[in-house]
Amino acid sequence: MHNELENEIVIQEMLDRMNASKKGERRQNEALQREKVQLEKRLLRLEGLKESFNLANAETDSILQQNEALRENIKDLCQELQKENAAQEKLDEMKKSKQAMCLQNDALQQEASTLKEKLQVLDDLEESYQEELVQKEAFSQKNNLLRNRIEDLTKAVQNKQGLHEVYEAMRTSIDKP
Repeated sequence: MHNELENEIVIQEMLDRMNASKKGERRQNEALQREKVQLEKRLLRLEGLKESFNLANAETDSILQQNEALRENIKDLCQELQKENAAQEKLDEMKKSKQAMCLQNDALQQEASTLKEKLQVLDDLEESYQEELVQKEAFSQKNNLLRNRIEDLTKAVQNKQGLHEVYEAMRTSIDKP
């Protein structure tokens, strides 16, 4: 029995050691489980961070691309604005030129109107001159006709007077016997 008792003690010691070892292993297992849970949580956070990082990186790339596209768009818009400004300046110059031409046109129309009035006066004067010239010619012809008639009458009077003188002389010579 002693052997059995020794065996029992040895077995009990072994069992105690096993139980102690089992308790240690359990504590270690629990500690490892906690560490595993902590590591899994950290791993999940890390994966979440990696995913967030990747998303943020993708968003950053997208934003950079958008910014580059916006820069190009702004550059294009600035060029368009410069073209529009140049076109506006040309339009303003054209308006000024048109305004100057309108003023010049008004002045030329005024001058043309004045010259037209002067031309009308000159046309009226020319018409009056032509009428006067026609009348002068008519008077000149009448005067020539009258001169010719006077000349003819003067000759006739002179002839008659000469005849009258001859007749008087004859009468005087007849009356004197």
